[in-house]
Amino acid sequence: MATEHTEAPKPSIGGLAVTLVGLAVLLVVPMLAWQRTESMRERIEEDVDPARHRIGIAIETANRARSTAFYYLFTHDAEYAQRYADLVNEWHRWSADDPRITRCGPEVDHAWRMGREELNLWFTRYGSEYIRTGQHRNLPDADRQFLRGEAFLAAARTQADKLSIVLRSRAGSVSHAEVAVSAAMAMISLLVAAFAWEDARSRRVLWMREHDAAERLRLAVREINHRVKNNLQVIAALLDMRLMEDAELVHRSHLEELLRQVRAMAAVHEFLSRGTTEEHVPARAVLERLVELSGAPGRLQTDLQSDELILNVKQANALALIVNELLLNASKHGATAVRVTLEEQPQGIRLTVADNGPGFPARFQIAKDAAVGLSLVRTLTEHDLRGRLRVYNEGGAVVEVSFPR
Repeated sequence: MATEHTEAPKPSIGGLAVTLVGLAVLLVVPMLAWQRTESMRERIEEDVDPARHRIGIAIETANRARSTAFYYLFTHDAEYAQRYADLVNEWHRWSADDPRITRCGPEVDHAWRMGREELNLWFTRYGSEYIRTGQHRNLPDADRQFLRGEAFLAAARTQADKLSIVLRSRAGSVSHAEVAVSAAMAMISLLVAAFAWEDARSRRVLWMREHDAAERLRLAVREINHRVKNNLQVIAALLDMRLMEDAELVHRSHLEELLRQVRAMAAVHEFLSRGTTEEHVPARAVLERLVELSGAPGRLQTDLQSDELILNVKQANALALIVNELLLNASKHGATAVRVTLEEQPQGIRLTVADNGPGFPARFQIAKDAAVGLSLVRTLTEHDLRGRLRVYNEGGAVVEVSFPR
């Protein structure tokens, strides 16, 4: 059974990216706010305030020139005429084009240009005529002309004042608001990053659990396949031992013996199939089940005494087959009672099976005289359990199997 191999989820870089974005916001936004504040202050100092000052002086100069022209009309004093000429020159100097006023915006620039145009017409049509002729004509038209120009300049000054107030307000408050917003965004980014890292950690833990479960399943399947192979090999060996006999036909009793041997092995796997994750089985429980299966056909009275021992699968299989063969042999040779003892010794474990039958013949040697069943017991003891087999008579046949833990 193949298990799908998947790579472990790597820690998401999304959390790190969000964290870096949050820190960038925390650092960059206040810097941008500070730059904007400085830019507004520079605009106020370099453009708006000089424009307001220039427009104000232009309005004041125009009003002084008008007043001086009227004084000359009433007094005809040459000093007023000279002062008027000086004020006209001053007007032209202050009303000249200025890029700082243009940079204050279209509203300020438009009102400034309209006001200059109206007042320049007043100086050309009316003010200079007052000084040249000493008389005034069309005074209402002249007043309307001057007032229109003054109104436009006043509007330009008002718009410049408004712009100054707005910029000063933004320079003092916008930066604080942006810093607060950037701090909030940074906190949100850090929270998102924390959730992203926690999600990555949870996904990795889940993957590790799934990977461990898949690995355990793979090992379990491999172990099951190994056990099935071993059990089939044991069954094949049992059949080979029967085929080595001279009889052409297999007697029913031989098939029954083989069936009991397979059931003895099944008794071990019955405990392995109960959902335990360990590769060990309780020896006493296996023997109790085995006595229940093996003792019934021969009506043997079986006395089982066993310490609470835990055996691995290979030991349990071998022990089950050995006990099964010895119970079967006792029944074959006329025994009516069998005592099975499994106990722990300082040197290892000892299994003793004693019956009340006729016992072994005199001068009995396992290597020469053992039949198929006892030969199987010897093979299992020496090869599977790495132990030692001993047989003797004591009120019947006694078989001892000693093996290390």
